[in-house]
Amino acid sequence: MSEVLERVIYEPEIFPAAIYYMDRPKLTMLIFQNGKTIIAGAKSEEEIAEAYQKTLTTLEPIGLGKSKVITSMSLEESLRKVLQSGKDWQRVPVKGAPGIFVLKAPAARGRPASLLVEINPVGPDGAPTKRRGLRNLEELNEYRKLISEDRLEEILKAIEKINPKTSGEEEGLEI
Repeated sequence: MSEVLERVIYEPEIFPAAIYYMDRPKLTMLIFQNGKTIIAGAKSEEEIAEAYQKTLTTLEPIGLGKSKVITSMSLEESLRKVLQSGKDWQRVPVKGAPGIFVLKAPAARGRPASLLVEINPVGPDGAPTKRRGLRNLEELNEYRKLISEDRLEEILKAIEKINPKTSGEEEGLEI
């Protein structure tokens, strides 16, 4: 990894993570072999996302892209696991898309348990803001940004594949 990234220290006999000192944005990343990453020194969520994306782009040419470093199981496998063993109304954050969550809706009125997507901007602490409405244009723009996330479409397509079909879906009901 040191040959690909400048400003990297990797001595596994001393510390199990590669330490990456990034200039733009100015921050430090600890990149572990299992793909988990700790980002320190960022001043905003945008800096975290930018640093993470730059690092992924840099690692892909050496075979450490998203499929190997970031996830140990496929998206559909992860979603199936939430559907089968998650708790009712469990909220699972989507990696790489702060503010997008997958929820497990319980079975009700003859409908089997299913997965839903929650779009809820996160605060500086990374927790959802749990808004019930919009108060200004800045909040509207936060939702627009989340709705335009490529990851959201990927998640919804996978959810459509694994959610159990209900009789209403097969008949093509309209509202």
